[in-house]
Amino acid sequence: GEAAAAAEAAARSVAAALARPDNQKVTPEPVQRVGEDCWVACGKQSGLCAFCGVGNACCRKDELNPTKACQNIKTFSTWHHECVRPVHLP
Repeated sequence: GEAAAAAEAAARSVAAALARPDNQKVTPEPVQRVGEDCWVACGKQSGLCAFCGVGNACCRKDELNPTKACQNIKTFSTWHHECVRPVHLP
């Protein structure tokens, strides 16, 4: 049905974004799902995650060893993992 087609199209666009040569910078999308807990959706790990929109990351305030994408974030609004725009892209 339509949902399956939309999911396939989304998977294709993510695959296309990931397949780009490194010299083309990925333009991050606006952050998606702001304020939602992204921990489980992002595979229980911090860092870049398409659930948050391409080029955005799932991070938590006060993480002990944040990945590069989660460093120096100033825009946290919750205590749990949430979608943010990285300051440092990997």
